[in-house]
Amino acid sequence: MSTDPSPEQEVTIGTHNGFFHADDCLAVAVLTMIYPKHKIIRSRDKQILSTCDFLVDVGGIYDEEINRFDHHFSNGPAYDDGLLMSSFGLVWQKFGLQICGHPEIVDNIKNQLVRPVDAADNGVAIHCRQRGAPEVNMLSLSAVLAVMNPGSIDQADDVFAEQVVWCRRLIGRFIDNSRQRIESREMVRHAFAYAEKKNTNFMELPASMKWEEALYSLDRTHKIYFVVFPHNNQWYLRCVSRTPHSYTPRKRLPAEWAGLRDDEFSRVLGISDGVFCHHAAFVCAAKSRQSILKVAEMALAYTHVH
Repeated sequence: MSTDPSPEQEVTIGTHNGFFHADDCLAVAVLTMIYPKHKIIRSRDKQILSTCDFLVDVGGIYDEEINRFDHHFSNGPAYDDGLLMSSFGLVWQKFGLQICGHPEIVDNIKNQLVRPVDAADNGVAIHCRQRGAPEVNMLSLSAVLAVMNPGSIDQADDVFAEQVVWCRRLIGRFIDNSRQRIESREMVRHAFAYAEKKNTNFMELPASMKWEEALYSLDRTHKIYFVVFPHNNQWYLRCVSRTPHSYTPRKRLPAEWAGLRDDEFSRVLGISDGVFCHHAAFVCAAKSRQSILKVAEMALAYTHVH
């Protein structure tokens, strides 16, 4: 049975020295979120590492009962679908719920943040090359953290400590975003039901929120083309993408609105308080709810639908 230190205790967290990777930065960051009183030891000396309360990405052992989280051995730990885990995945598997306090958030972070890092660390290619521009790939978190390694290995320990702090903030933001999406579901559900009752193709929200996940789960027939919401004393109309990971909207704003601002935008739309329309014609804004609702009706009357 695991006998973990209490969060009030001071602990030592061991990992390998030299250049770092995303998985060890993030795994150590998770542990420091639980144990604010900690000392990070970067070494490959077995005698030094044996004294640590936690070992991450070094030591050749995976045993969460004694807080050893390495994955560098044959037939290493894997998810049920066969994806090999990195030290980040191993640490998150044990401590994710302790940090998040919500099983759904644990799973969200695992899928959005942890597994992509696990894949990259185990040599799984997850990029998609662009036809005609093969050098243009999605920039991964693993690649970003790898670039943060210093030119001299002698400086790696200090830079590693800086990156652990940054990773701790990053994990916190992922948790906050996941919690916000969960909290927004009821408001999105009410707004969607009202749009259905009114038989309209846009949905009005009472505030800016994480609406995408909830809307896609509710709107299986692609009924909603636009979402209207207030933010920073302005009202926005935003196009809904065809799928969660698509940049193609279900219905575009009129091309003749693209790039217009202020007086010109107001004149073309016949309102008094227009703010802008993005040059890619996927979002626009006005200063009042009355105006943005008029803009929504005009956008719906435009015939082009994907």
